[in-house]
Amino acid sequence: MNINEMQKKIEEFEKKRGWDKTGMEKIVEFLEEDMELLKDNVGDKAGVDEKTIDIFVQLLQIARRNGTNLESLFKEHLFEMEEKYPVKENGSD
Repeated sequence: MNINEMQKKIEEFEKKRGWDKTGMEKIVEFLEEDMELLKDNVGDKAGVDEKTIDIFVQLLQIARRNGTNLESLFKEHLFEMEEKYPVKENGSD
C-alpha cells in the first residue's frame, strides 16, 4: 500500500467515526502526547511499535488535511539531504 492509499484509508476510517471533524490543533496535541509516550517507551519494542504507528497515522492525517503530497515531498527532501550530506569517499560520515 502506498502513501496515497494509506491517506485514503485514514480518510474513510475518520469519516465513518465522525473523526474527520477533529481539528488539526487537536491532532497535533495527540501527536505531542504520543511523542512523549514514545520517549517513555524507548527500549520496549512493542511500546515503540505502538507509538510509532500512532504517530505515523497522525502525520498522515495532518498531511491529508493540509493537502500535502507526501510522496513528492519525500523525494524532494531526500534529494536535499543527499545534496547537504554527500557520502564521503570511504562511505562514512
